[in-house]
Amino acid sequence: MERARGQLEWEFTGKTFATAYLDYEEIENHFFAAEFSLPAGTEELKRLRDRNRAGLATDDMLDFISSPEFDEGEITSGGLAVNQILAEQLSCYARYLYIDAENTGAAFAGNQLPKLPEHTVALGATWVSPLRVYLIAQATYRDTYFLDEANSASVDAGWDVSMDFFWESREKSIQIRFGVDDWLDDDAPTFYSMDVNFRF
Repeated sequence: MERARGQLEWEFTGKTFATAYLDYEEIENHFFAAEFSLPAGTEELKRLRDRNRAGLATDDMLDFISSPEFDEGEITSGGLAVNQILAEQLSCYARYLYIDAENTGAAFAGNQLPKLPEHTVALGATWVSPLRVYLIAQATYRDTYFLDEANSASVDAGWDVSMDFFWESREKSIQIRFGVDDWLDDDAPTFYSMDVNFRF
């Protein structure tokens, strides 16, 4: 794999911050001819991975758990993020991601790489309570994208909403998270998750 990346971060005011980047990758996977299937429910189990309080605001906004499968490809991407502190307990952000992802493998040369929409936009907000309650909500728009190398199956463009609710005890020994993913997504069922962490 070959990769080049440039990133710029700047502060407009004490309450407004921005980040911009450009990224280029050449990827060669060269899969074996044999195909392996994962046990049913594996994707859902992967969603239960540990998510920190800033997870929604820092994730890559792409709608997959397992990495896209393809032989070879070139990916050029660029992103812009703006974060604004509105009050002591409230902030919001806007993020945009552009991806030009072309398959360069022999079998599907020129196709769009799977699971990588050309345009993605996310709008989110974070609220923090003095009672150690954290609420993060994000609405994400993704352009139409394909699910496989052959570009035979696609997901229509649309919005979905994700939310994370956190609470932790005063001594930080107990943390509870309740999450909602894919709400309002016409192509996927709404996914609810909850985890409880104890620290000794």
